Amino acid sequence: MLCVMAVAVFAELPFFYAAGGQLPQAHDLTVHWMRAVQFDETLRSGVWYPRWLGGMNYGYGAATTLFYAPFVYYATSAAHALFGGWSAAFEAVALLAAAGSGLTFFLFARDFLSSRASVAAGLIYVLLPYRLIDLYHRAAFPELIAFVWMPLVLFAINRAITRSSARNIIGGAVAYCLLIVTHPPVAYLFSMALAVFVITTSVVERRWRMILTASSVITLGAGLSAFYWLPATLEVGLVKQNVTQFFKDKKGYITDLAASTGFERLLAASAILTLLLFWLFLIRSKSEEKSQAGQHRAGWMIVGFLAFVMMTPVAVPIEHVLPGISGIAFAWRWQAIEVLAVAILAGISIEALMRSHRGQRIAVLSSVSIAVFAFGIIGCAMASNLKVRFIPPADEIEEDFTPLDSPSVEQLTKGISAKITPPEANGSVRLIQWQPQSRIFEVSNSTDAVLEVPTFMFPGWTAMIDGQRASPRAESLRKTIIVDLLPGEHTVTLDFSNTTTRTVAEWVSITALILCAIVFTRSFFRKNSQRTPRFS
Repeated sequence: MLCVMAVAVFAELPFFYAAGGQLPQAHDLTVHWMRAVQFDETLRSGVWYPRWLGGMNYGYGAATTLFYAPFVYYATSAAHALFGGWSAAFEAVALLAAAGSGLTFFLFARDFLSSRASVAAGLIYVLLPYRLIDLYHRAAFPELIAFVWMPLVLFAINRAITRSSARNIIGGAVAYCLLIVTHPPVAYLFSMALAVFVITTSVVERRWRMILTASSVITLGAGLSAFYWLPATLEVGLVKQNVTQFFKDKKGYITDLAASTGFERLLAASAILTLLLFWLFLIRSKSEEKSQAGQHRAGWMIVGFLAFVMMTPVAVPIEHVLPGISGIAFAWRWQAIEVLAVAILAGISIEALMRSHRGQRIAVLSSVSIAVFAFGIIGCAMASNLKVRFIPPADEIEEDFTPLDSPSVEQLTKGISAKITPPEANGSVRLIQWQPQSRIFEVSNSTDAVLEVPTFMFPGWTAMIDGQRASPRAESLRKTIIVDLLPGEHTVTLDFSNTTTRTVAEWVSITALILCAIVFTRSFFRKNSQRTPRFS
């Protein structure tokens, strides 16, 4: 286990010192950096779940983490508090994710494989090119963390079946919840893969209980994470999603990637080489069909084949009948599932070869695997972005997740303050407090007037005037918050709070949490009561 974890960490460590000993530039790093900074600021203001990042876009804000999964930013905030710098925080999160991926996969594999086969499978899981590309080219931190939770869900389901433990169902539900709030696209693909695996295995092995167990894990996990995904799903039409159109125009099938150059061709080669390993391990694992390890073979054989098919244009008719499949963005994200399937089949195959003492075949598979690893390492080492030192953005600007009808961020005026109109009102405004999700002003006006605050109006913003609830609205052009004022001196308070949808979603999660606590407690006391008492 420690071997797999150490290799995973050392495989990712060079990234953080590639640019002359400094953090290098990578595709997603800028956006994650500025979100992490603003998320941390909002957390420190006392908001337990920041759904609105008030410092984004010159202070006009954005509902970024109402829609984008927040776990990675909780992790970076915790690491920042421990290490004091954002570069160190991202490094800590990535390395912990690497070690965690090795740990959870090894634990899962040891349930049906020997320790040596588990080590070999774990090394394949953490070293296949797609995981390395995720970091070295993309800095896709949420997707890297998702590799921690997938094996943990499988481990919990397997334990719940073999040991009849309700506590393992709760553990699997928590892991599935964490997967959803870490990276919804991978969570969606994993959910489909899990359904295929469970149904296939249940039919082949006639283990119908597996369907009920997996369904319980998924249902409870979805309930625990409802505080995030339910509002994100129901309110997504309220914000801009310019990047979504890019995904629709460029699906990223392997055929398209292979016809491109650079990074895209590297992804295509990664997928094809992973498929090569898939077929090799699939063939060599056939002799294990009747063993405990072989019980996993049929399911992951189908999953691995399906994952590759879904990366090709052949999958277009299938995609049309899958709800929300566009949310995964690029089709090549199926490689995350392919990595999981290949690693499991690798463990089964190596177990079979070790039992038969076929050293020559083990050497061949090892050589092919090392060649694939070498391809990933060389492909990542040659990334041009690694030579460029990362420079943190001066302003946190992100067009997506701003209100649907708001002007472009380029049209916003930077550094303006709240103001009172019309001029005849002789108004004055004094800022008392400006927090990411709260603002307090003292205002004075001689006639009926309007207070305009340079913050985008978005569902959830509420207003209080002298302790009395008021109705804020959006300015017609800038879509900023405006509040109507009667003549006099007033204290105006603005707070970003939950809509009815968000409140209901939180109660769904609380209910699921209570249910998990009840099941866990009952299981704990039942197990203790079944123990044979000892007498002196």
